[in-house]
Amino acid sequence: MYLIPRTIAHFKRRYPKIEIQLAVKDTRQVEEAVIRNEFDFGFVGGHLTGDEVHVLPWMTDRIILIAPPGHRLGGKRTVRPQDLGNEQFIFREQGSATRAVVAADLRKHRIEAEAVMEMTNPESIKKAVQNGLGIAFISAFAVEAELKAKTLVTVNIPELDIRRELKIVHRKDKHLSGAAHVFVEIARNDTLS
Repeated sequence: MYLIPRTIAHFKRRYPKIEIQLAVKDTRQVEEAVIRNEFDFGFVGGHLTGDEVHVLPWMTDRIILIAPPGHRLGGKRTVRPQDLGNEQFIFREQGSATRAVVAADLRKHRIEAEAVMEMTNPESIKKAVQNGLGIAFISAFAVEAELKAKTLVTVNIPELDIRRELKIVHRKDKHLSGAAHVFVEIARNDTLS
């Protein structure tokens, strides 16, 4: 959601007359829509359930823990995973790729983190954290502006290095148009710049 607009802008400069439609869905919904030919291709970060789509690696997304400015953990140079025990967490909804990767990593470190709130999009999560309702794990791409503006802070936990692989998917049996191929190549090249 935070990376695609740059790709669209690059594409539209080269092909201003080609219409682009963008829908924001979770991984399962994108995979299903690609299989049903509703989308030519999709960008996903979660686990794919079938084998009907061709998968192209895109980029690695780092998931970070954010807190409001002045939060007791935000001011520390480093935080240990066990320091998270009594915190109030805001999580993405069940089924979210971000939530799945965070839950797996927290289990690996035997961290019990209960959600005080679940939200369906990163913008709501950022606002809730800014308003002191809890702390949250979120894509580093989603909070670049807020971290720069210091309206959110990162909680540095060296032992938690949560990442997920972002991918581009399309039906295996679908011939992508020339424009779709160009869009995918621009997206893949944008990761290098």
